[in-house]
Amino acid sequence: MQHRPVTILFSLLCIAATGCKRETPVSPAPQTGATVNATPVIDGYRALWDQVDQQQLILTAHVYPNRAALEFDDMTPPGERERLVAFLLASQPVLQGVIEQSRLTPEPFPPEPSLDEGAGLNAHMQRPRAWFQNFARLLSADASRCWEAGDATGAAERVAATIRLGNAMCGQPDELNHLVGAGFVGSAAQKAVALFDAGLVQKATPDSLNELRDAAAASMAGSMAFGADATRQINAALQTIHDRLSDGG
Repeated sequence: MQHRPVTILFSLLCIAATGCKRETPVSPAPQTGATVNATPVIDGYRALWDQVDQQQLILTAHVYPNRAALEFDDMTPPGERERLVAFLLASQPVLQGVIEQSRLTPEPFPPEPSLDEGAGLNAHMQRPRAWFQNFARLLSADASRCWEAGDATGAAERVAATIRLGNAMCGQPDELNHLVGAGFVGSAAQKAVALFDAGLVQKATPDSLNELRDAAAASMAGSMAFGADATRQINAALQTIHDRLSDGG
């Protein structure tokens, strides 16, 4: 099997560390006397990240992120599918929280740690970029799990949330976050097209499809730091989402 360029970039950028009920976002409520630098949305993501069994994140490494079903590359160890499905099922409270949290606009990310400042090699895992990368991988894999389990609405919700995570990163001021976020958007948009081909539009709820359409529309209105070929692929997938989910599409 061949990866498409956007899929390869998604896999390289989303580095891993060593059913579907909505819940309210976990952002902490503002407190009296809070400082002007308060970051309630980022703090909400941090609270979710702290609940993740980070040792299990490697289980997503062999999954093709732009396929409708859970498909694995040829290097996948025996039993990986079963372990991943068990991990995803155990992670549902976190994933539901991420879906809700993705509807909020995050504050500017804090600076990434510098090794020159004595930060450990895994210090980047305590920063939003790494959280978003791994949340996107988990959401993508869980969208496929939902689809295989007959939960088309759950699949649509997870793809929409992945696109929103990418949009949020594209809204950050630095170019690397733009690049990583565009990778999420592109891979999730391709997954949406694969799900459309498998019958998503006929099976998911209108509300979940509207969220997917709106997330894609926000990406089309934004800017992404990709080369010309990858940008064309992303835009083509986003346009397909728009066309398939718009009135009369």
